[in-house]
Amino acid sequence: MLELSDYKVFSYSENAILIQWPELISAQLHQHIISVSELVENIQPWFIEQVCSYNSLLVYYRFEAISAHDFKAKLISAIEQAILNADEKPLIASQAKQITIDVCYDVATGWDIETICQQKQCTLEDIIDWHTSRTYRAYALGFTPGFCYLASLDKRLQLPRKTIPRKKVPAGAVAIAHHQTAIYPDSSPGGWHIIGQTPNVMYAMAKNQFKPLINVGDIVSFNPISREAFIAQGGNIARER
Repeated sequence: MLELSDYKVFSYSENAILIQWPELISAQLHQHIISVSELVENIQPWFIEQVCSYNSLLVYYRFEAISAHDFKAKLISAIEQAILNADEKPLIASQAKQITIDVCYDVATGWDIETICQQKQCTLEDIIDWHTSRTYRAYALGFTPGFCYLASLDKRLQLPRKTIPRKKVPAGAVAIAHHQTAIYPDSSPGGWHIIGQTPNVMYAMAKNQFKPLINVGDIVSFNPISREAFIAQGGNIARER
């Protein structure tokens, strides 16, 4: 049973404190962490920024203006307040943004589909069904701007990361690894298995501000589209070289 009070707070660096909860993938726990993060933002003027993940919250603060001991106390107060709020009102993601990503799943866009079909003894239709029949929660951002870790993947589709990463994965590649799925926002190296490509742009720059399409806490679903629809939406079929 999940206990929201089961957490640890310790110094991560001279200007950052890490809050950790049990290592598990839980929408309830993640929603609680988001609730904590919203309260932490109000710890002013000492708060700078924070990074939310599956079971942790890394908080950067103005260490020259407040001691680690005092800032930890403020963090613990925020956590305990979030726990009280959860007791009064069950944690739900009713305010989460719903995002649909169009994906072209075929051999041309899904560079690893043939290999996956062989390994899983399945068809392309199986892969599409397993990947699109559920929704995914955005748990964390990384390893590159706009890249968001989404979970959890159907067990029938789970595979370990590739032994040898590719030197170049195309922007818009939809990929899977272990219990997660994600979209590569830009062309970059990558070690995940590519099952399709999307014409959707994963981030925008507005007034010198970076705005990702998917943010932590959002709920993501995937919609299969034809190759013709992919191209009509501006997609460019990138083939492996």
